[in-house]
Amino acid sequence: MTNPSIHPARRLLAPALLVVAAAVIAGCGVGGASVNKTPEQLVEQGLDELGRYEFAEAYETFALVRAKAPAGSEVRRKATFAQAVACHQWQPASEARISEAESLYLQLADAGEGEEAVQSLLRLGRLAELSDYFGDKEDLAKAREVYQQVMTRWPQRPEAGEACLRLAAAWAQTLDPADVRKGIAVIDAWLKAHPDEPKAAIMLQYLSELHWTFLKDAKNSVACLVEADRRGFDCDGREWQYCWRIARLAEEQLKDRDLAIRYYRKIIIDYPKSGSAWESQQELKRLGVEPPPIRLFDPTAVARKSAARPGATVAPVKEAKP
Repeated sequence: MTNPSIHPARRLLAPALLVVAAAVIAGCGVGGASVNKTPEQLVEQGLDELGRYEFAEAYETFALVRAKAPAGSEVRRKATFAQAVACHQWQPASEARISEAESLYLQLADAGEGEEAVQSLLRLGRLAELSDYFGDKEDLAKAREVYQQVMTRWPQRPEAGEACLRLAAAWAQTLDPADVRKGIAVIDAWLKAHPDEPKAAIMLQYLSELHWTFLKDAKNSVACLVEADRRGFDCDGREWQYCWRIARLAEEQLKDRDLAIRYYRKIIIDYPKSGSAWESQQELKRLGVEPPPIRLFDPTAVARKSAARPGATVAPVKEAKP
């Protein structure tokens, strides 16, 4: 059974694994496997095979690259990483393939050269965190250690933010309130030290989930979402859902009428096609506030949503006529 505590982080980050792998190993030229091809051409061929989820074929192609390319060369590093990815993603997974992937990742992580090193260390964390085949055991302590290494060794790289999220999830997924608080502390400390973190909005959205879902802390959950809104939600078209959560928690838990009104109005104005625009109108009427109209084809909506956050589109509250 999938653990719900880590869904936000996995949902936002996990689909990028193969995309990142593709970017790391990109080369030039596509064709059939052949000893007559250069290592660079074979890397591109293997990349194409990975993109088609042909992991067995990709594995063989990258093995040929490693046999042809000079030791210590960039193309050999790329091929080693790509072969590890093929082993890692090959289905059905097996102990032998996962062990080989781990060995290849370790070679690159220990070498500490190029993007392949940091990506390999991240994947070593995932191997420890997840059960990859029947009988495989999760090792959360090891996963936490590895993610912390990424954050410590490469604090300025974008992967450090991903490692921070994964470290927090590796704590929170135990569901123990004390561990959930440790996960929260990891992200809080990182954002304090890295205020311009590119993944800050995602981290804040995840923090909100942890605060409310597991600790029933409405105040901090709402505060995280308001800050995420200020920075710009990162949730692929589901911003209105977070706005709805803010409004409902503000009204029901925090008894903050003004904040609830602000976000009901924001949903109506900025997200008129959402599933909660009409509901927000009804909530405003219940609160004695005249709701704005729902304009489904408002050409200024995009400009409003990209303006300063939060509340940039919020007009002064107009009380409904009795």
